Amino acid sequence: MSDLTKPDSTPVSSHSSAPTRLLRVGVAAMDLRFAHCPILCGHYSGDAIAGAESQIDRSLVQGALRRRERLGAYAGEIGTSAVVLIPRTEKDVRRGTGKGAVIVGLGEWGKLSAREVTETVRAGVVQYLLASLDCEGGRAATAGSQGSELALASLLIGYNSTTNISVEGSVEAIVRGVCAANRQFEEAMGARLWIGQLEFLELFLDAAITAASAVRSLPRHLEHELKGLGTRIEAAGELREGDGVRPRLQVSNPFGYWPRLIVTDPDRNDEASPPPPADTVPARRLKYVLLSERARAEAVVQQRQPGLIESLIRDAVADGSFHRDISRTLFQLMLPLDLKGAVRQTERLLLALDSYTADLPWEMLQADDEPLVLRTALVRQFVSTRRRQFVRSVAAKTAFVLGDPSTEGFFDRFDLPRSSPGQTRLEPLTAARDEAETICGTLEKAGYQVTFLPPDSKAVAVLNGLFDGPYRILAIAAHGLVNAPARDGLARTGVVLSDGILLTAAEVALMEVVPDLVFLNGCHLGELGTPPLARNQLAYSLARELIEMGVRCVVAAGWAVNDAAACRFAEDFFQGMVAQGRPFGDAVWEARKANYRQYPDWNTWGAYQAYGDPSYRLDHECREPDAVSWQPLSPRELIDRLERLRVDRLHDPKLELTDLAVQADRLLEKSPMPWRDLPEVQAKLGDLLGDSGQQGFKQASETARPTSRSSPGSAGAAASGGKTSGPPTELSSAGPKRPRKKPSGLQSRGGRKQATKTRAGGKKKRG
Repeated sequence: MSDLTKPDSTPVSSHSSAPTRLLRVGVAAMDLRFAHCPILCGHYSGDAIAGAESQIDRSLVQGALRRRERLGAYAGEIGTSAVVLIPRTEKDVRRGTGKGAVIVGLGEWGKLSAREVTETVRAGVVQYLLASLDCEGGRAATAGSQGSELALASLLIGYNSTTNISVEGSVEAIVRGVCAANRQFEEAMGARLWIGQLEFLELFLDAAITAASAVRSLPRHLEHELKGLGTRIEAAGELREGDGVRPRLQVSNPFGYWPRLIVTDPDRNDEASPPPPADTVPARRLKYVLLSERARAEAVVQQRQPGLIESLIRDAVADGSFHRDISRTLFQLMLPLDLKGAVRQTERLLLALDSYTADLPWEMLQADDEPLVLRTALVRQFVSTRRRQFVRSVAAKTAFVLGDPSTEGFFDRFDLPRSSPGQTRLEPLTAARDEAETICGTLEKAGYQVTFLPPDSKAVAVLNGLFDGPYRILAIAAHGLVNAPARDGLARTGVVLSDGILLTAAEVALMEVVPDLVFLNGCHLGELGTPPLARNQLAYSLARELIEMGVRCVVAAGWAVNDAAACRFAEDFFQGMVAQGRPFGDAVWEARKANYRQYPDWNTWGAYQAYGDPSYRLDHECREPDAVSWQPLSPRELIDRLERLRVDRLHDPKLELTDLAVQADRLLEKSPMPWRDLPEVQAKLGDLLGDSGQQGFKQASETARPTSRSSPGSAGAAASGGKTSGPPTELSSAGPKRPRKKPSGLQSRGGRKQATKTRAGGKKKRG
């Protein structure tokens, strides 16, 4: 097989003229975790670090990409880039290899062209060359020296995220960009440093073969352009198959891709003006853009009756009950005919909204027999936001929880109706207290040090506690106001504290260390008579301010909720985020489904709006939870899963045999019993265990013994030593028994900073 790291790679064809530079290009079908040179990868503006980019961050550069993103020093627009280089050894320098990442900006999602890929790759590779030059201390800086050749790997940028760019188009655009960067760097710097080896990495075999075919055609297709760039291409004659290559068993994207639906008022400009009040004249038309994995659909809908949807919304959310008929009508009115089918079929959906469309209750739409958000994971984002330039966050497990603070003195500052003469404060919120206690207990069980302010805490205590951080999580359950008229004539929005003071996004924005997650329920306020749309505006306005200051994820209730259902939603959400390590989008989705099952007559499951990064995890090291719904249809799926376990073991030798066997057992349990006896499955189990040292080799030898096909349990018996009598034995039964590990969020908190008082098995600091 051809390997670009070997000098004797045989070209298929080359240009005959005397070139300035030689660029060897090839393709490797492999898992990118085994790359031995920096990887070129694209990132869309405002998008989350997910998929292959997240794998690079986690496995190759030790979280450096997310650190840069948090600091605002990351790629986004065309021509921007972020370069991370792991210090190279002398051996790496001699071979021109080394680990790292070159992330290039791809601009706005759905608008990328091949020409822009070339431009952003050129700019990113120039930055890579400069960073490499700095790392080598100028050793390659003199024109009289022999110089240094660097290797670079690249993903097929643009191919998986837009319909405009094919595999061939991606390959050619990236090669053009690399050649242009080499030429620019040499002419401007006079430095003898260049990209001499470029290898495209692709996990799936079908796309890798297509890319290899495109590479073989490069010298012919780019002949005239290469002359102008002073480059000769040496194309690898065959595909290199490395560790972890996989067959494509399903058409759907396997990397957690979230299709994006952009819904905006085309006559409104959020960047030019602040969010409008809730009673603004409704939009007369809405613009819809659906960006799926391989397609872009666009439609403009003219609203014949502005205000029709708003009147239905008022009825739908007025009393907290779930009105199925209204939700079905809203689905028909709020989505264009051409997009209804596509939205029904998607399993995940990212809603990009502006100030008007964010007021609409998208979570309440019902397509058929059940609400849309129960079959589709739904997370919101903002079409345009202004982000804090420098964001400081904390990695420690710290949280601030506030439930039902004092509202004494409220009516001295606000001219609102009182329930009785002489009333000086709002009614106490027992439900908010219960919700805060529930959140606090869940966080403590997950090892968090919680600053918990008891009910009736004064405004001074709340503000002192808030700025006594830093905190990773901020959770507040209290009274909320939207555009409430104060006695000084000004309208105010925020969480009600004592003495007529409100906690607003402005105070939170002054925190030097920004929380990663904010959970806000300011909708225990039925007695205030706040209009439903105004409550929704509270969720939108505070969420937007929080996201702009750097908060990664915000959950906010859009209207008054059922007390018991709200408490259950908070518990399930935090259980998913902190205890089970789920991504934000999945944690919200699971909490919605559980809430609907227990409280189907209330709409609390739809009241919570989730804004932010759907792929964000509080624990970046936590592995993706095993999909309970995985039900393989072909033995090839089981074999593929077992192979992925083997590759995980190759990449991380610290994985113990017992853990590996436990995971294999779970896969076998979810597969039809006869599959266990198939030679291909037995062989793959042998490969998996045989790579795990002497103990694994012994167990693999037992697994590979001939099995009897007359008994459905024979495969399991073979895996445990060839015995066919009795029930099948688990793979994990070999060797010494030890308990299975709990999720990382449930591990012991030994050595963690202790607070002042013990409650519910945890430690808590009280304000």
